[in-house]
Amino acid sequence: MSKNKKKKACFYATGISSNSSVEQYYQQDIDILNELGYEVVIASKFSEIPFFCDLYFSWWASGSFFPLLVSKFSRAKLVVVAGGNECQLVSDSVTNEKYGYLSYGWLKRLLVRFVLLASDRVIAVSNYMVRDISIISKYKCNPIVVYNSVNTHRFRPSEVSQRKYITIICSTNSSAYKLKRLGNFIKSASLVVDKYPEQIFMVVGRKGDYHDVYMSEIHKYKLEKNFIFKSDVPNEQIPLIFSETKLYCQISDVETFGVAVCEAIACGLPVLVSARGALPEVVGDYGIYCDHNSCDDIARKILDTIENVATREFILYSNDRYHYILNKFSYRNRFDSVKKIIYEM
Repeated sequence: MSKNKKKKACFYATGISSNSSVEQYYQQDIDILNELGYEVVIASKFSEIPFFCDLYFSWWASGSFFPLLVSKFSRAKLVVVAGGNECQLVSDSVTNEKYGYLSYGWLKRLLVRFVLLASDRVIAVSNYMVRDISIISKYKCNPIVVYNSVNTHRFRPSEVSQRKYITIICSTNSSAYKLKRLGNFIKSASLVVDKYPEQIFMVVGRKGDYHDVYMSEIHKYKLEKNFIFKSDVPNEQIPLIFSETKLYCQISDVETFGVAVCEAIACGLPVLVSARGALPEVVGDYGIYCDHNSCDDIARKILDTIENVATREFILYSNDRYHYILNKFSYRNRFDSVKKIIYEM
């Protein structure tokens, strides 16, 4: 190999495209690989994975079997990011419906376990994930916790005096609708509107198979004038929405990290969150916690935020929130950790 030949890395994630905008949690790692000097090839299916790369970097243990095969054949190292419920033993706190790993058939569970055991390094995006990864791998996988990052150049406080929206980021597919408690958010909004009939709620996300359910709930509570749905908003436009938001809500039944809530905090927003999954670990003292299964409690916390004069003084508290994210979840923090992992393999 020529001394000056650039190293090549394959970044793999199911559904990713090199021709369109990608999720922030993918982009952070693509940028890291580029900064480390790799020529990065993006792949989303087996036929796109190049052989004989110097490094393979794959998101989701449930979708990393193909890059694992290619990496072994190519005698190259593979880093897998366990970023979601694919490595979690969790069920719905009300219905007991199985999420992620527990919802898989025996073959997919076997493949997830095999990926955890055979990968050269496994990254968990929160400490919350470590226990279940260990159980699934029968305590033979030792994941390294590396938090996701926030683009703190893009997401930062803005001095906007007129903030209109109470915002949630949630697609209207069935799994997200249930997991992120969008139905409870809508019902809670109806209680808020009883007192503040002009209050506007914004839902940001992709339209999915539950969009008709979403619309029927809006009609049921006569909230047509109080709800805005924005579909397919790229990450670079989210700060504009946050600049007009007075409260961000993430009332999920489980979260393995919560990039969007961190981005909201970085913009100086108060955030209403559940005390589930990794949210307390990630949000810490910067969250307003609610019972995500109680619409009365959600509505009460929203009303408290609207009515509390201190929460309107965004500039007074926004810098503290921003620096919390900057210190704990900056791109540079993740870069240093991923660089160390790659160099020590």
